[in-house]
Amino acid sequence: MKKQLIIVIILLTTTLICGCVNNNENNLDNDIELLCEPVVIVTGLNYSSDPKSVPYGEIHSNFSQNYTGSNLSIELRDAIIQNMTEKANDLGENSTILFEAIKVIYNDSWNERPSRIPCYAEKAVYKNESVWVITFNRANSFEVGIGHFDIYFVSIPIIKAQYVSGCNSTAIVHHYGCR
Repeated sequence: MKKQLIIVIILLTTTLICGCVNNNENNLDNDIELLCEPVVIVTGLNYSSDPKSVPYGEIHSNFSQNYTGSNLSIELRDAIIQNMTEKANDLGENSTILFEAIKVIYNDSWNERPSRIPCYAEKAVYKNESVWVITFNRANSFEVGIGHFDIYFVSIPIIKAQYVSGCNSTAIVHHYGCR
């Protein structure tokens, strides 16, 4: 319990430090200016008994306050994902695996204007499996805010198998969100 409390404090501190920014330093190849930087962390926490305890709330709220459905675009999604993969790489993680984990969530809509954008990724454990927990801000239409959420637990071993050998198993091992 003490260890989890310390990790939560670290997560909250990281979120406060990352928070929202107003610069274009992280998107040199993209014309989109990120108003909020997503959070990417590696904790190894086991969410098997309580998958709803993922501490995404603050960054989700920051994204909700800085973007609306009208801001959602492929370019914004790609800029956010680029930022996330760079952060994963800086943490010593395989950024391609994180990219593929995010992409599999979009499924057949990858080339369409997205109704959700990722804001949080955490490498953790779910049911004895290494996962990327990825949280999205979602709009129910392009005319409203992006205060809805979706959280996906994506299997890293299955993503690796798909990336390396073309396995077609579903990589999403758990999902929940609001309506």
